Amino acid sequence: MGDGLLLRQLRKNELIKNSIFIGIEIDKKKHNDAFDRLGNNRMCLIRDDFEKIIHKFPEFSIDEAITVLPHPNYIDRALSSFWVPFYETLLTKLKINGVLTIVTELTNDLLEPITEEEYQNWKHILISIFLSIGFRIKGSFQGSPEGYRTTLLDSFKADPLRIKILTIELQRK
Repeated sequence: MGDGLLLRQLRKNELIKNSIFIGIEIDKKKHNDAFDRLGNNRMCLIRDDFEKIIHKFPEFSIDEAITVLPHPNYIDRALSSFWVPFYETLLTKLKINGVLTIVTELTNDLLEPITEEEYQNWKHILISIFLSIGFRIKGSFQGSPEGYRTTLLDSFKADPLRIKILTIELQRK
């Protein structure tokens, strides 16, 4: 959940006022910052590793999961053998038609501008991996969803040539 900026915005949304939000953050400072920002009104803030917590949720229990700028261990192509099992588990926890929204970034090692071809190739690879896991693609687009705000997203949006943001909305069949 990072510092809680996104959760605060989601909680304000009129359409989801009856929802309960669960924010999970392993970093103690970010967790404490989020608690200071959010309190516990319709919130459950957990300081732990999401990979450990996900197994505690019953199958078909999650309406929506959102991951913004996940650590490379959870999205990097070279590490897919590590993260694919995590998303396979998450898929079983989503309700039918439940949604996983992933907002991720593409950079290169030298921080040079990203070409459209590199971006499209990366997008295709990620979508292919998630289709193979069993998700259905609900949508994808360049950038982050309107209203999504985190400290890191704000920083990354400042350099759109060298950092390309991709949002993929995935759905359980």
